[in-house]
Amino acid sequence: MIEDPPLNIARLLLVAALLLAAALPARADKLVLKDGRKVEGRIASEDDKEVKLELAQGSALIFPREHILEIIREKSSVEWLEEKLRALRPSRPADYLQTGIWCLSPEIKRDDLGVRLLSTAMALDPGLTVPARRALGDWCLNQKRDRVRAAQHYVRALAADPRSAELRALFQKSKVSGDELRRADDGKLLDALAAARKGDWAVFGELMPSARGSS
Repeated sequence: MIEDPPLNIARLLLVAALLLAAALPARADKLVLKDGRKVEGRIASEDDKEVKLELAQGSALIFPREHILEIIREKSSVEWLEEKLRALRPSRPADYLQTGIWCLSPEIKRDDLGVRLLSTAMALDPGLTVPARRALGDWCLNQKRDRVRAAQHYVRALAADPRSAELRALFQKSKVSGDELRRADDGKLLDALAAARKGDWAVFGELMPSARGSS
């Protein structure tokens, strides 16, 4: 049986996520005690009589069951990621977009997965090019400190929405010179941006016809 390629991609991403499990934060559990206190940590063991909670500092506390009002078991980042990836369907490309943005966030930092998910979102629905390219540009600019890559993503977003003043402002924020773009690209990005500044959208479209599918 031949499967839809994006679905295969989602399964590969899931495998990659599981292999990265050891690098992600452990589960965070919370005990709500009858005296009103709340204690966070990771449940190391439990039985009918007591619960052993490991704290972030490396120490552990044991709480009798009769002192516990509620146990709140939080999902770890690995579990959240696995759940999100299992839910991905090619018929819902916006989910790929949102999950990709989530993976690129400073709290998660699953950069490779995030980039692949955003690329898949654009392949499934070219209408998602603008938010995907903007997310990639923001990631390159704010986290990777790569102004040239950020500018390339913003210009490709402009190819999908050439009249966006907001995208032009983001490109300006990257503060990339023409020489930097020429060294990083074949010159088309720079020429396309110049056409956009002049309002020559016909020339812009000729220079960037495949922007949505390019990396």
